[in-house]
Amino acid sequence: MTPDRPLNLITLPEIFQVRETASETAVSCGVATSQTDRDARLAVVTATYLERTYITPDDPHIINGLYHDPHEAQSIPLVAKYNGKVVASMRLILNRPLPLPINMDGVVVTGKYADIIKQERLEISQLANLPITYDDPRISPVLGLVASYFAIGRSLGIPTALGVVDNKVLTLALNRKYHFGLPTIGPSIDDYKGSPSTPTYIDITHVVESVRDHDPLTAAFLAGERNIPGFEWYVGP
Repeated sequence: MTPDRPLNLITLPEIFQVRETASETAVSCGVATSQTDRDARLAVVTATYLERTYITPDDPHIINGLYHDPHEAQSIPLVAKYNGKVVASMRLILNRPLPLPINMDGVVVTGKYADIIKQERLEISQLANLPITYDDPRISPVLGLVASYFAIGRSLGIPTALGVVDNKVLTLALNRKYHFGLPTIGPSIDDYKGSPSTPTYIDITHVVESVRDHDPLTAAFLAGERNIPGFEWYVGP
């Protein structure tokens, strides 16, 4: 048993699909279109959730060894591949037919964002990666997945998204290392899907400009303007 084909997947141009690469100096990121890659993404997520003890091996959402939640059927699955293997995951959840998880899980959102989240069309989730040390330190599956998401968001005309992001990823990787400048839109949650996490709001244009103030080359990569070392491809002119 496998989940239904994600909504809107067939409307995305081929350029957004993950590309095969045997390179040991670059990672390729994009939409997982084959069942093999989609299952491999879920394997990364399942292993992460088991490690965090968010789920146990007998969880009823585990089907054939892979964790499926109700939002899988309305999601666009993204993967990062390194040397032919899926090493990281991200998922873009669309707001139909089910509401976004942030609106279903009782996540506390404050200030102006309390109303904004009810209108948002996209939520990022299941950002997870395998514990791999890469020969080239410039390789970052997380950055590549974000670049892929940004390109897809621009293509779909959805410039903003929500996310409840692991605190370490949000603080150390996205904001401190890459200078995303993501705002927190509510209090941190001690245990959200197995880890301390914080709700945040992603504005693609704001993130690119925030990064550009610190690292113009990475900002150009996120904006789809050019490639940078460590990545197989980019979506741009």
